[in-house]
Amino acid sequence: MSLPSNVPRYDSVDLIDFDHLEARFVVSATPPVAAAAWTKLAETERRLDHFDWALHVVREPRRLERFIRDLATAFLMSFEATLQILTTERLHGGLDRWIEGRAEYDVVCRGLRTLRNLEAHVQPVELTASSLTDSSRFVAGIESGRRTFWLFPTLTPTDLDRLMPHGRKLRAEECDAWNATVASHSARDLMTRGLRSLVSIVLDSP
Repeated sequence: MSLPSNVPRYDSVDLIDFDHLEARFVVSATPPVAAAAWTKLAETERRLDHFDWALHVVREPRRLERFIRDLATAFLMSFEATLQILTTERLHGGLDRWIEGRAEYDVVCRGLRTLRNLEAHVQPVELTASSLTDSSRFVAGIESGRRTFWLFPTLTPTDLDRLMPHGRKLRAEECDAWNATVASHSARDLMTRGLRSLVSIVLDSP
């Protein structure tokens, strides 16, 4: 299908049939009691796949930057929405009290939630391209090629202060741990880690 001549395009890419792409994380045939949260969780995984596909086809760090950013923030929105639906559906508003002591609710999980709150209430979340190279689930056979290693932003206590207290999921003393993590792991890696934690949280909800 050709595009109108006045519409900019990025080369010629294959679009995956996402309606039939097999899930890797949200795979239970029968959803748990938290059915609405499970549905939103499945959306979160799809948005990770969208981001991963974009990495696979857009390999130049200065191309489609807004598109890459929008896919990342869409993931963050679904990530947080899953928890908000879970607290309404199962936890009756007591999410923070229940989730705080869980091992899965680590710096990565809290950092992703903090980024979402910054994006929603304070400022856009800007990703940056590193000189490292990333991978993708869509690599096949012996195929090679550079995939841009996108990084989530670092955070400072001042950034946290710009949020309302309930939006600061990271503590000020955890900023160094978050910053070290985002410097050595791609945004795709952190999305994947966060999604794995989110699956456990939903499955274990009372």
